[in-house]
Amino acid sequence: MAIALCHHARAVRVSKRVWQVPLALLGVLLAVLVARTLLAGTRAKATDGQAKQLGIDEAAVSQRLAGAIRIPTVSVTQGEPGRADAVARLVQLHAYLADQFPLVHRRLTREVVGEHSLLFEWAGQGDGGRPPILLLAHLDVVPAPAAADWTVPPFEGRIDDEFIWGRGALDDKVSVLGILEAVEHLLAQGFEPTRDIYLAFGGDEEISGLEGARVMADRFADQGLRFEFIVDEGLFIRDGGIPGVSEAVALVGTGSKGYLTLELTARGQPGHSSIPPRDSAVAVLARAIDRLQQRPMPAALQPPASDMLDALTPNMGFGMRLAMSNRWLFGPVITGIFEAEPDSNAMVRTTAAPTVLRAGELDNVMPATATALVNFRIHPSDRIADVVAHVRAAIDDERVQIASREGAAEPFGPTSPETSGYKVIEQALGDIYPEVLVAPALFVAAADIRHYAALSDQLFLFHPLWLAREDGSRIHGIDERIGRDHYRRYIEYYVRLMQIAAGPAR
Repeated sequence: MAIALCHHARAVRVSKRVWQVPLALLGVLLAVLVARTLLAGTRAKATDGQAKQLGIDEAAVSQRLAGAIRIPTVSVTQGEPGRADAVARLVQLHAYLADQFPLVHRRLTREVVGEHSLLFEWAGQGDGGRPPILLLAHLDVVPAPAAADWTVPPFEGRIDDEFIWGRGALDDKVSVLGILEAVEHLLAQGFEPTRDIYLAFGGDEEISGLEGARVMADRFADQGLRFEFIVDEGLFIRDGGIPGVSEAVALVGTGSKGYLTLELTARGQPGHSSIPPRDSAVAVLARAIDRLQQRPMPAALQPPASDMLDALTPNMGFGMRLAMSNRWLFGPVITGIFEAEPDSNAMVRTTAAPTVLRAGELDNVMPATATALVNFRIHPSDRIADVVAHVRAAIDDERVQIASREGAAEPFGPTSPETSGYKVIEQALGDIYPEVLVAPALFVAAADIRHYAALSDQLFLFHPLWLAREDGSRIHGIDERIGRDHYRRYIEYYVRLMQIAAGPAR
């Protein structure tokens, strides 16, 4: 009996030791998780001060933007009907800008590039040791085919007590006018930049930028010009809609997706639809598209998305902060959350979107070919060659021919949030929008800046539009508008950006 009790006691001690090891490991894990959560960093808000007031006349600047909106500069591709009229409207806008911004046109060097784009050079007064900066925007707008559904006609340029209405109020006459207002204001104040500032306003961004931005970028390259940083339209101040964050967030695009459209062509046996072949061109193409949809390119939390989380994590509640600051453990779960929604899914992978289908003309004739256009937005972690290879492997059918369409562009970035250009943007935001958080992010669309990507190591896609989550659909959509107060602050932001970037060295 004593021997049995001794064995039992020994077994109990061994059993306790066995459980002590995993419990100790669990304790260490919890300690690491909590420590990393508490040390997640500082809040992303640039400053807790008061917004600077720069004396911008809100009524006057609103009128000038409204006047530009009234000129319907809808872009038309060369050779298409209405091209001459479209160019004439852009030339009309050139004349309007010359009339409204006399100091800019008297003090800066101005050149019309091609038929419709504008290039300005503001010569710096420094010793030439600081590289120039480049600010981009575009003069053209997309059509407004659903004009009858607008609260205010899209090209009326109406101003009420709260908003400036019309196509271009968000994309992208607001940038053109906002930048010119800032320069005009600085000139009137006697400001002299210590480095060159270039302004490049393309006339065809909405239809590729090949005649505007690409021509101006090639000219800079031929001159051997490189810029410390380049800023174009892109992301904005998002007021709501970011999980775990209650404050408005200025999302600064530090990288941009690439662009690729692949044409998929399936061939089949033509004939009468009463005797269909086993595999028609349409069926082969449909299976190819389905295989692409079922095999998306892999998702991963990489910069700029991971940079965004690093910046915003300190502003989240404890539970969210614990998960986000321990991505080494919760990374797959967080990636899955990103994948669950279309807008966040686009931030973590290369996306594929079938957009155009063509096959057959009569309902009783089997078509010989069926064609689809699939548009890819390429994550900075991938390249065009990676996408083509993935598509070939996913479809795995020799009957489907794959060809690239014109206009493909590699992704670029990410630019580090530790660079000088990011710090300038961050400081300007802190001065004008002290209540917002600032975070890097990925721009998932396309902009003119892609044509300038080889001219700087610091590329940013941001303009300080203050938009509620539901306002994003107004861009290229219905009821485009900007708040008058937000437009005034928009201009003030550009004033501060140029003062910081090209003012006296500190």
